[in-house]
Amino acid sequence: MFENLKLPKKITPSPIAEAVFEIRFTSDIPGTALCGLFYPVISKIFPETSIEELPILQLPPVVRDNDPNLKFQPHYRLTKDNFIFAFGPTSISFSCIAPYSGWENWSNFFLPVMDGLAEIESLKNIQINRLGLRYIDNIEGNLFENTKTTVSISAVSLAPFNTQLHSEFAENDTTIILTMANGIRQPNKEPYSIFDIDCVQNCNATFTTFRNEVVEKGCLDILHATNKKYFFGLLKEDFLKRLDPEY
Repeated sequence: MFENLKLPKKITPSPIAEAVFEIRFTSDIPGTALCGLFYPVISKIFPETSIEELPILQLPPVVRDNDPNLKFQPHYRLTKDNFIFAFGPTSISFSCIAPYSGWENWSNFFLPVMDGLAEIESLKNIQINRLGLRYIDNIEGNLFENTKTTVSISAVSLAPFNTQLHSEFAENDTTIILTMANGIRQPNKEPYSIFDIDCVQNCNATFTTFRNEVVEKGCLDILHATNKKYFFGLLKEDFLKRLDPEY
């Protein structure tokens, strides 16, 4: 799909509200213990930031561990400028909230963290199972009228109405989770749309082999390129031109 698509390097202004790189793993180490193990690494990057406990910790462990919607939610969070590092007993996530600083700058934030964690003896053999790269864009106007999507019931278009679309499909080894919604309202502003693309791959690596098995083998680049391809490939050409693309 979208063969020979020319991808812009950037559009102005950037519609990216949040970008998230999530790593899910299997470990017997409790979240509270991870705080201590992670501290030598995260204290160098967040020297003046205290670790924030998230509301999920108020729930009983039996609920957190058995609810599939909560199992991979982070328990702790640290924030520096527009970068966020969050973690729990089964996941790590790195977020960049608006203004998005670009792929190179953002990856230069999270890759050293992973390199540092890989050097901690107790974490070296933690098994990574899943990688996810997600971009959430806030688009002005009606998303369905500006993208190559058709939503209708009995030939009646749903594009002018408040509509949500959620789909999961595969391309080679990558699962694309696509969510689109229009008519999102906010106080004293025009409605906007959400364009949410999450690209996911299963993974067979450890913290120690993350650099070689994930980065050097191009898994991250594939996730990033796939996300960009579906974002720009689904935009109508006249709408993309209005976003001032730079190639």
